[in-house]
Amino acid sequence: MIGYALREAKNNFRREKLANLSAIWSLSISILIMGVFSLIGVNLNKVINDLKEKVEIVVFLDDDLSIEKIGSIRKKIFNMGNIEDIIYTSKDEALSDLSKDAEIAHYIKMMGENPLPASFNVKLIDKKMEQLNNIAKRIKFFDGIKEVRYGQEEVKNLNKIIFFIKSIGIGLGIMLGVISLSMIIYTIRLIVSLRQDEIRIMQLVGATAGFIRMPFLLEGLIAGFLGAICGLGLLFGIYYLLILRFEGILFLPWPIMAGLGGGGILVGFIGSFISIQKYIEV
Repeated sequence: MIGYALREAKNNFRREKLANLSAIWSLSISILIMGVFSLIGVNLNKVINDLKEKVEIVVFLDDDLSIEKIGSIRKKIFNMGNIEDIIYTSKDEALSDLSKDAEIAHYIKMMGENPLPASFNVKLIDKKMEQLNNIAKRIKFFDGIKEVRYGQEEVKNLNKIIFFIKSIGIGLGIMLGVISLSMIIYTIRLIVSLRQDEIRIMQLVGATAGFIRMPFLLEGLIAGFLGAICGLGLLFGIYYLLILRFEGILFLPWPIMAGLGGGGILVGFIGSFISIQKYIEV
């Protein structure tokens, strides 16, 4: 039965070569587009994770605090827990660091005084955003604190960008997937309609619905498989061109690749199944 179904599926491909190639190409493009947007999302996630590793809380202190008061604030912050290190930068050290830039040094000189506050750079053990938010909000209420800053806005903005890109990718992928499904349905339905008399004779001599369906289902699976292979192949080609120019770019993890490939095969199967229901009695 499988041998017969494979032969018939092969013959069907030959009969409607152009229609099948169009369906495969449409499916491969939809997989490629979803893959490209997934690739962008994966690499933006990497950027966010790298940024989170570098994020630290910067605590600016009020002017004219005593050594004892600065030490007390440092101890209170450390006693909050989840603190890896606290680095103190005095007003003079902050001025020295910024004065390395000639333009900034010129403006500071024009002001006639050191406008920079002393600060603590607080590094956390657990750098999750909720931890950063929690500790930063608590530090704000300490006596002697002028301002607390950390990279929450940058991380939030990147998360918004990732969500936007993924939404566009999913939307375009679904739209093109529907087009691919329609083309596969059209192709298989065209082939089935041309063979209605042959199918009717097979039913009269006792062929089961499953036996008649099998070649068309295999044809849809093959179209889906080839579309998935072409789409993922094109995606890898784009990735290869990118890594020639940019270092550190990640490719899609295996679960996403398997999902894209499996989705293409599933579209082919569903398209075939839908198309033959009109012509074959169950």
